[in-house]
Amino acid sequence: MDLLLEENSLRLLLEQKRRYIGRKELGIPDIIAGITTFISAYTAAYKDYGFVSGNWIKHVLEIAGVGLVVWGIYAMIKNQKDNYSAEDLYQDMKQMNVIQHQFSIVVLKDTFHKFPNHYLLYYDERWNCRFFFNYKTQDNDEDNILNRLSNELHIKRDALSIQYCSSVIQRKYSVSHDEDRTYNHRLYRVDVKKYPELLKKTEFEIDGRKFYWMTLDEMEQDKDIQEKNLDVVHYIRDQIG
Repeated sequence: MDLLLEENSLRLLLEQKRRYIGRKELGIPDIIAGITTFISAYTAAYKDYGFVSGNWIKHVLEIAGVGLVVWGIYAMIKNQKDNYSAEDLYQDMKQMNVIQHQFSIVVLKDTFHKFPNHYLLYYDERWNCRFFFNYKTQDNDEDNILNRLSNELHIKRDALSIQYCSSVIQRKYSVSHDEDRTYNHRLYRVDVKKYPELLKKTEFEIDGRKFYWMTLDEMEQDKDIQEKNLDVVHYIRDQIG
C-alpha cells in the first residue's frame, strides 16, 4: 500500500511519540548487574574501616544488588507497557494516510487486430460513464484482477496474463461525492491469448453489463469521460499509448 502523508501531521506524530521511539534497554543489564553485585557481596568478607564494620558494608552492597534487580524488573515491565514498535508507528502513519482510495486500473487492448489501438471499457450506470476496468487494490492484487476479469468476461483464467506497469497518485474531483479526493492508481496491462468472437465486436454485452472498444482519441472527445475520467485517460496515454 502506498502512503501519502502531510508533513505537519507527520511531524506532530513523531513529536507525540518521541519518548517511545528508539532502542530501549529492557532492564536486563540492571538485573545482571544486581545479581553480580549481590553474589559478590554475599560471598566476600570485608574488613572494618574505622567505625564502619565490614558486615555493614557487606549488607549495604547486598541491598544495592537487590535494589538493582528490583529496578531492572520494574524497567522491563514499564518498557513492555510503553512499548512502541516500528509496526505501531507504521499503523499510526497508515491512519494519517490522505489517500482515500486505492484502485487498480486494468488495460486490455484489441490485440486480435494487426495494429491494436483500441481499449476495452465498460459502462458504469452509477457514474453514467465508460471506464477502464478498475478494482479496489488488494494485497493479492494480480490474483484478484485475473479472477474478476475471468468472471466478468467469461474467459478462462489461464488464458489471461497480467503485467504491472506503474502507479500514480492523483487528486481529482469526485462527481458522485461532490468533492476532491486523493486516489492511488496502480496500472496493469492484461493480455488475452485468444479473444472469444463476442469480445471482438465494437460493442457487446455480458450479464447485463455493456462493453465498448474505444481509442484514446475517442475517449478524449467523449464529454462524460472528459468530465469524469480524463486524467486517467491521459495517464494511460503517457504510460502505454
